[in-house]
Amino acid sequence: MDEYMVIDLQPREAVINRLTVLRALVERSLLEATAIDEGATSDLEERRFDLLAELLSSPAADAIAPEELVIFQTPIAKIPEEDEVAVILAAESFGAIGKACGLFRYLPLPPDPVGSSEEALEQILMMSPTDIAERVVLPEDQAAADMLEVAEVVYWRADVEFGARLNGGELTQEEKESIEAVGVEAKASGLFQVYPSGDLKLGNKPIRKWTDDEVETFYIISFQKRLAMEWLCSAGQEWVVVSDEDEE
Repeated sequence: MDEYMVIDLQPREAVINRLTVLRALVERSLLEATAIDEGATSDLEERRFDLLAELLSSPAADAIAPEELVIFQTPIAKIPEEDEVAVILAAESFGAIGKACGLFRYLPLPPDPVGSSEEALEQILMMSPTDIAERVVLPEDQAAADMLEVAEVVYWRADVEFGARLNGGELTQEEKESIEAVGVEAKASGLFQVYPSGDLKLGNKPIRKWTDDEVETFYIISFQKRLAMEWLCSAGQEWVVVSDEDEE
């Protein structure tokens, strides 16, 4: 594990504004999903327009990234394929930052995405900007450092597994040794538990037993969560919007 990590948390107001934008993106993604399943309607388009108007008139207006503004401005059922990833991953970002700041006690265990849980999505949508502002509690620096380190290690393990699946499914000897070494260090640090095999306990079953689709999905999710935690722990850093092209 890292012996030295600089933590300079984003100001509380910036975190509240970012969560407000992400919550709106989650709703925008559900409007899009409804249109795809049931067809675009004037009610859905009206809600999209109102959602954007509410956001632009709120303190979070300046926190909207240019790519996000384009998504909010795009009519229902018209979001380009390359922008769909950014919309879907809003729930994962909200979950990562929200859990770090006390908005959630539990989130779905890997490899399940936040967006796959109706309960988690309902929790997000029920939080108004006022609720978010009242409930956000920034973590202490040490706790933030631990969460960032966990996010980085989880992404590393997902990256190794995803690469192995692309190359036939088997880990190389070097990869096996790296996983074992990281597992020993992670267990000693108290940040992770490990299986008897020495692999990290990331979720409800060993990552080696995940399906290829689960591994690919979690690879993208863990990357987004790492970016979210890096943003939270680095005051002044611009928000990074992940596009489909970034994941190719």
